[in-house]
Amino acid sequence: MWLALGEPPRMRWRHEGIVQHFVQGQWQREPLPLSRDIRKALSTLYRYRLKADYHGRKVTAKEAREALATAMMVLPMVAKEFALSQRALER
Repeated sequence: MWLALGEPPRMRWRHEGIVQHFVQGQWQREPLPLSRDIRKALSTLYRYRLKADYHGRKVTAKEAREALATAMMVLPMVAKEFALSQRALER
């Protein structure tokens, strides 16, 4: 998310700050609202990350599949926005 958003507005990203900017599509050159489904999927992905990284709880197989599906949906959008090769995403 930080790569797509760039430097934080106040010298440091806070968790809720970075996710809110990203979910709202603030990383796009011409920010357009992301669809409700994409915003929801990104918010859910972020909750799963917090669950695993900060609360020490296991992510279920179903949650892992959802997270992977979200990443596979969003990475091509970011790659297109920043003129990155689709091939780079496959590695």
